[in-house]
Amino acid sequence: MSRWILLLIALLCSTQGTAKEYPHREKPTDTPLFETVTKMQTAILAIESRNGIIGDHRAVIGESGKVLLDICANTDPEHIEYGCSTLSTLSVDWEYGLPKYGQHNIYYKPDLIIDDYKILEAVIIDSKVHSLHFLDTATFRMFLISSHKELKDFINNKTTLSDLKRDADPLGNDVIYPDKSKKSQEPPEQN
Repeated sequence: MSRWILLLIALLCSTQGTAKEYPHREKPTDTPLFETVTKMQTAILAIESRNGIIGDHRAVIGESGKVLLDICANTDPEHIEYGCSTLSTLSVDWEYGLPKYGQHNIYYKPDLIIDDYKILEAVIIDSKVHSLHFLDTATFRMFLISSHKELKDFINNKTTLSDLKRDADPLGNDVIYPDKSKKSQEPPEQN
């Protein structure tokens, strides 16, 4: 029995090959992040070119925790995995700062991944990406580009990855364990 196991191990080891024999198995070189963000911006504007929201969530939830809009309410359940869209409401427009003069498209796109970065949410206002929230699928770090100016600065390579705003820890300012950073322990400055 042990001979068969050794023979099976030897057979499996000999069929693995190397990366030079199989170039498609080589790990691709990492794309600079500003190029990835440029690709994200292009993909977002290809989906919605005027005013709207693209996200990986099926509902728009307001600050109070109330569901403002179910994006996939009128979609067949078997087609939801490919995404769906609907028109915004006044409360959604107000929540995201969209122009008030009409209804805008709200998209649910669950698998919008570019160079191992998943787009969580993008807001388009006046044909410009106003904010971009994305996730590094390898490290699960989330990043937020909160204005069109910040996006342009990042693409022009003026902003580095470490300058991007990370999502804050939701328990950072918890009542039981308040934020223990030096800033919170220092008394406020007197003018």
